[in-house]
Amino acid sequence: MLADALNHIDVVIPSFRMDEQFLLGIFNLKKPMDFEVTYYLVCDHPQVLVPNSIQRLANDGTITLLINSLNLGPSQTRNKGIDCGHGAWILLLDDDIIPGADLLLVYADAIRKNRTSIGFSGVTAFPDPINSITKALLLNGVLGHFYLSRTKENQRWSPTSNIMLNRELLSSRRFRVEWTSAEDVELLVRNSLENDCYYLSLPKAEITHPWWNAGKMQLKRMFNYGYGNAIILKFPHIKMYSYVDFSNTSESSSILLLLSGIAFLLGCNYTIYLKLLVIILLAEYLTNLIRAIIATRKFSLPLAWQMTIHKNTQELGFFYSLIKTGRLLFLFRRIDFGFNKPCPSPFRLNKWKIIKMSLIIGLLLLSSVFY
Repeated sequence: MLADALNHIDVVIPSFRMDEQFLLGIFNLKKPMDFEVTYYLVCDHPQVLVPNSIQRLANDGTITLLINSLNLGPSQTRNKGIDCGHGAWILLLDDDIIPGADLLLVYADAIRKNRTSIGFSGVTAFPDPINSITKALLLNGVLGHFYLSRTKENQRWSPTSNIMLNRELLSSRRFRVEWTSAEDVELLVRNSLENDCYYLSLPKAEITHPWWNAGKMQLKRMFNYGYGNAIILKFPHIKMYSYVDFSNTSESSSILLLLSGIAFLLGCNYTIYLKLLVIILLAEYLTNLIRAIIATRKFSLPLAWQMTIHKNTQELGFFYSLIKTGRLLFLFRRIDFGFNKPCPSPFRLNKWKIIKMSLIIGLLLLSSVFY
């Protein structure tokens, strides 16, 4: 009986869309012979019209369907699914993914070999880029952690689109419900640190995630990513993996706009601040253009623009969150999302920062010649 209890996987799927095209593929996954698998589909859409195919599965007990009476958001919806289950292992999946046929078999094999692990992180793969927006998301590194299980043996956190947790070691820890972005980072890092253990990577536990909104602009998503990252920075277990860095374009631009406004009101020369603002924005764009050329071997102004606007929208979300909450001491602070070691070194340089700084200096010198 003990072995049976340990070989029980709860698959928790929060959903708003209730798209049977994706959900049926998850429910029809091959199940390991020695494991019990229970599906919990938690719908966060009170007025949803449940597809007939999904309702039939709920009626015959193949899945457990829960519909929130109020819109609770993804964090509380996942918590509800976790709390409804009793399996020793919890597999979190998104509702719009295409799983590999052997997904459950791979996770079951990992459980047999690592029963004391806090959990396992799978791979969330995206299709090949289909336009300049999706290329920009890839080049900006937004998708890095979705693929990290292919190259890194263990991790402090992994996206909740495809991750398995040990219920006993998760204990009473749950997603914080105050916000809807970066809550996965906060919980999974907290769970990892308090258990003094990493999530083991499973490169063969792979799913495919379609491009968000069929590859359309993702400015709201990027803004929310930045906003959420600033929110979780207040927690000690996140803050100790942060460091002070050079100001980014959004911070520099906002500060220069503020200074130019103050100078204008005081009757002082404000054009110097506006000139610096233009130079910084131009240097940012040119840096991304260089990155795009090196990565794709092509000259693409639209790609450089998408890289610039999506990157800076995320940075702006971070900056806005700190200003809104009055946590100005966190300005110029960054999270090391690898969570490699506490108190990482400050003012990190890389070739892109060096190129951008060089461009700013060059543009300043050039502007001084003509003006």
